Amino acid sequence: LYLGDSGEFIGNIIKDIDEGITFWLDGHYSGGITGKSNKYDSPIVSELKCIEKNIRHNNKTLIIIDDINMFSNERIKNGYCGKDYLIKLLKNINSNFKISFENNMCIAFI
Repeated sequence: LYLGDSGEFIGNIIKDIDEGITFWLDGHYSGGITGKSNKYDSPIVSELKCIEKNIRHNNKTLIIIDDINMFSNERIKNGYCGKDYLIKLLKNINSNFKISFENNMCIAFI
């Protein structure tokens, strides 16, 4: 277990992994006593850029982003991004990703 800002340390965790990885990205602030970075409400952009920079076997990578209803063009602030930009970030990781939006999740898979 790691405690801290996943947008900052996820790259260090994955850089030496030489196998496929499944990511469940659900690190956004949800109000109340849930964790929150001093920089943003959602680390999603930082997380995806770290994954892009440090992933080795992206053809074996699965990325699931929870609470996708919180991502919209109307809510581009505090670390959130619109779905179009989210798709661009995912395609930067692997241009062959198929991307599905269902059950309040975004799923990127091969």
